[in-house]
Amino acid sequence: MSDLDRLLTAVSPQKVAVIGDIILDEHVYCDVLGISPEDDLAPKLRVSSRVYKLGGAANTAHNLKTLGVEQVYLFGRRGNGRDTFFHFDMLCTEADIIAQLCHSDVDIPVKSRYLTRMGRHVARVDCEQISPMRKEETAEILKLIDECGPFRFIVVSDYAKGTITEELMQSLGTRGCLIVDPKIKDFRKYGNVHVITPNEKEWEACMLYAGKAKNVVVTLSGVGCRWVGCDGYAVCNVRTREVGDPTGCGDSFIAGLTYALMAGLAMPDACCFANAVGACAYDHTGVHAVTREEVQAELKTFEYGREGCKPLQE
Repeated sequence: MSDLDRLLTAVSPQKVAVIGDIILDEHVYCDVLGISPEDDLAPKLRVSSRVYKLGGAANTAHNLKTLGVEQVYLFGRRGNGRDTFFHFDMLCTEADIIAQLCHSDVDIPVKSRYLTRMGRHVARVDCEQISPMRKEETAEILKLIDECGPFRFIVVSDYAKGTITEELMQSLGTRGCLIVDPKIKDFRKYGNVHVITPNEKEWEACMLYAGKAKNVVVTLSGVGCRWVGCDGYAVCNVRTREVGDPTGCGDSFIAGLTYALMAGLAMPDACCFANAVGACAYDHTGVHAVTREEVQAELKTFEYGREGCKPLQE
């Protein structure tokens, strides 16, 4: 049995915090009836059903829960949109996520994806207000974290909607080991963190920042990921797929990475485990909370490993 297999049969990690931009994903399934009579460039759709899912930081929290973390705390902002919060609150309750939200004038963003019954994308509509957190909101979130803590690991999920500010990051650094999923080109606001996980397009900006992070994990889509840390580096592979949906795979990846680190795996093996979790998410339409059973099946199908793993100084 490999270390990755043993991870899924070991005692589950107990407690983790996720903070960031909470998003509600709406999947609107439609029949395409043809071209709109009002505009020859727009399709005419008939809605058949709507499905709501936890997105953004909430999707990361959901993945941590389904992977096996006993207590997952989610920190973020909520506004005055009753319908949006109703769906979000119901989904958190069903997922057994402990949501601790500060009051804000900024409503939870909603991403509406219009899909055919076969899952093909027709359109996406974002309803959101991007606004940096005010000082009083930051103070309220930090108070909530202190009341629910302490936390050994804090996952920061930044979707550039305004929740994650430089002021917040400076205060979070004293409250736990920070694992950051970034969303901006200028990473200086994150400060000194344990792990940061930019995608390949953000790698150039990350190179200028790498000295501020103990570990940099560059996600490479269907190729896997590249880890560079204080203790060494590695390229970790992934089982490739010809078709799939990348929506939310980054959330699943960082959840898998965090889970593995909480369980005591070294960075290279944690990256391999995160690859497996992200790959499982890719097999589903829209955001998906990956289960332990899915990861076990994935690990049996493909031997996840790493190449070029060695110390930086020999």
